[in-house]
Amino acid sequence: GYRMRDLDNVEMELNYLKSLGIEDIWFKDVVFGVNKRHYYGLLELLKKPEHKFRWATLSRVDVVTDDILVKMAEAGCHTIQFGVESSDPDILESIEKGISPERVKEVFNLCRKLGIRTLAHFIIGLPGETMETAKRTIDFALDIDPDFASFNVASPRVGTPLRDEAIEKGYISDELTELDNSITFPTMDLGTLSKEDVWRLRSEAVRRFYLRPSYLYRRLTGVRSFRELTNSIFEGTNLVVNSLNPKPDPAEMVEV
Repeated sequence: GYRMRDLDNVEMELNYLKSLGIEDIWFKDVVFGVNKRHYYGLLELLKKPEHKFRWATLSRVDVVTDDILVKMAEAGCHTIQFGVESSDPDILESIEKGISPERVKEVFNLCRKLGIRTLAHFIIGLPGETMETAKRTIDFALDIDPDFASFNVASPRVGTPLRDEAIEKGYISDELTELDNSITFPTMDLGTLSKEDVWRLRSEAVRRFYLRPSYLYRRLTGVRSFRELTNSIFEGTNLVVNSLNPKPDPAEMVEV
C-alpha cells in the first residue's frame, strides 16, 4: 500500500544526509504531490537553510498543480519525471491515464519557465495504436520538448489488465510468459502494427528526438559538470547505436 512518512522522521533523515555531505536527493515517490497538505509541509522543510538540497522526483500531470510546481522549484527541485505515454486521447482513455495532451503541454511549459528539467515517458504499441497515432505521439514529444524522453514498448506484464486484454484479443499467447523488456523489444502483434513496426517506430522516435541539432546544442551548452558531460556522451552513443538497429535481435529474446 501507499504510506506517507511522518515529516519529523523525514527531517531526521535530511539532517543525517546533510551530515554525510549529500547534496542531491532522489525522492522515489511515483505520485509526488498527491497529498498536498503533506507535501507542502515537506517542501517547507526543504526550503530551510539547513536542508538546502537539489532533488528530483516523479509525479503525474493530473496531480501537480501550478502552485505546487512553483513551490517545488523554490524548494530545490531540479528534475521531474512524468508518464505521458501517448498523445492520442482514445489510447489515453483506454489505459485510464486521466490526463489530456493540453494539460501535459501546460505542465511542461511551466516546468521550463521554472527551470525544472523534465523527463517524459512514452509508450509505443498500446492497444489501438496505429502508424498514425504513433507518429503523432512522436511529433507531440518534439512539441512539448522535454529535457529527456524515454520511448518504451508496451509490455503486457503478468497480472495487469493490459496482459488480460492482449490474451483476449490474440496479441500474445496465453501460454507465453515473457520477461518485462519494454525497452528492449516488443512482444505484441496488434494487427494494426507488427512487432517489427513497433520496434521501427521506437527507433524513429529516439532518432528524431535526440539527434535534433537544437537538442544536441541545448544539451552540450547546458552541461553542469565534467561528469555530466561524460555521461551525456556515453548515453548518447548508446542511444544512437540502439536506434540504428532496425529490429530486435531474436537471439536476445528470452522466454520463461
